[in-house]
Amino acid sequence: MLLRTFGILLSARDMDLIDLLCDDVEEKIKNFCNVSQVPKGLINSAADNVCGAFIRRKLLTGELEGVNADEAAVKSYTAGDISVTFEDGINTAAQRFGRLADKLENSGKDRWVCFRRLRW
Repeated sequence: MLLRTFGILLSARDMDLIDLLCDDVEEKIKNFCNVSQVPKGLINSAADNVCGAFIRRKLLTGELEGVNADEAAVKSYTAGDISVTFEDGINTAAQRFGRLADKLENSGKDRWVCFRRLRW
């Protein structure tokens, strides 16, 4: 549902990727915390991490619909004697989705420590 709120439509193939990413994030959390199941307090963090990883993979493969990684952010355009000025900063759709993926992939990782158990 979180991916849909960002306007990302999912196919059956995407669901397979999401299943793989869920397993990956689950293993990372379980290994970091040294537990056999993902703690209930980290479920939302795990969901954010999966969404971030999904967006990142789709961006890297160029499969994120409506997002062109090659597009440039044009700040201004003048027709007479052609003058094009590009915007500095993060303004293209691909850059914004990349930044969103970063935030989601790192979301809640500071809370993982609270659920960590010592290994004996």
